Amino acid sequence: YNNYRGIFRIQDLCKNFHKMTGVEVKVVVSKGDWNLSTKQSTHLYRITQEVLSNSLRHGKATKINVIMNFTDNDFVISFKDNGIGTEDIKEIGFGLKNIKERTEEIGGTVDISSKLENGFFVKIVVPREREI
Repeated sequence: YNNYRGIFRIQDLCKNFHKMTGVEVKVVVSKGDWNLSTKQSTHLYRITQEVLSNSLRHGKATKINVIMNFTDNDFVISFKDNGIGTEDIKEIGFGLKNIKERTEEIGGTVDISSKLENGFFVKIVVPREREI
């Protein structure tokens, strides 16, 4: 349980988001043999909140796919929604800026893309923390 506590929190967040908004959130998780640190889990939880909120508020999405995958060296989480999308991604408010800052704080990278009428895609790659 301890190895996946952060993942369970993100899954619960997605379930609750569905209950509160009616937006269908499909979560797929591949198990790994290592766990996220507390800092990684907390930042990824906050990032997930932001992405889900943006998908509904700005993208008018009705479906969001969340895929979490452990590799030997990285944890990858991606979000794809069916919202209205855009040709011009702007970091006007705190949302996308916050996602990038939180990702960088845990040593990760973020890739954000969108196309008009084709939703939004966010991919975050976080390196495995090595024990010293």
